[in-house]
Amino acid sequence: MPTSFFQQAFHLLFPEPCIHCGNIQSDPLLLCNECLEELPKTLHRIQKPELIQLLWGLAEYSGPVGSLIRRCKYKPDIHIFQGLIARMELSKIPWESFDAITHIPTTHRRIFTRGFDQAQILAQLLSKSVSIPYFPMLKRIDRYPQSLRTHIERKQNLSRRFQFTASITPTNILIVDDVCTTGNTMEAAAMTLLNNGIHQAYGLVVGYSY
Repeated sequence: MPTSFFQQAFHLLFPEPCIHCGNIQSDPLLLCNECLEELPKTLHRIQKPELIQLLWGLAEYSGPVGSLIRRCKYKPDIHIFQGLIARMELSKIPWESFDAITHIPTTHRRIFTRGFDQAQILAQLLSKSVSIPYFPMLKRIDRYPQSLRTHIERKQNLSRRFQFTASITPTNILIVDDVCTTGNTMEAAAMTLLNNGIHQAYGLVVGYSY
C-alpha cells in the first residue's frame, strides 16, 4: 500500500511523457488525453486473408496503438495489455461462436531474446476476460525472415510456416496476434489449423497496416 501511494505521488510530481507524441500524459496506457482519444473504443472488421472467416482489428499501427505495441515489445507491460483488452472485451463480437483462443507464436529466437511472447500474453489475457479457453496450438518453423522473401515466395511458403502441436481440435478458433500487415502470417496459421481438423478460423489483432 505505501509503495502504491509513493508511486502515485511520484507520478503526479513527475509525469512521464506520452509514448506516442511526447506530451505530458496522465493515463495508465501512457498516452496523453489527445492520443487516448485517437484509440478506438471497440474492435472493427478489417480486410481479411482468404482462409479467415472474419478478422477484427483495434486501430492502425501508424497511430498511438503502434507506440503501445512497440513499448511492450521488449518488456511486457500488463497495464497496457489490460487496457487494450478492456477495449476488445466491450466490442460487439460473437464471442460465443469461438470454442477456443490461440495465438500466432513468434520465433524461438525472439522468445529467447525477450523472454516472452507478446501475442501469447494478449491471447491469455483475452481468454480470461471473455471466459473462452486458451490453448497454444502452433509452433513456428519458418527459419528465414519474411522480409527477405519476395511476395510470391511468401505465398508459396504458407504451408511450411507453422506446425500443429495441439492434442485437441476445437471446431471454431480465434487466432490472436499483435499486428497484421500483409495478412500472410495469419493466413499461414489458419491453413495449418484447418489442415488439422479446425472447421473455421477467425482472427483478432491489436494493430494493422495494409
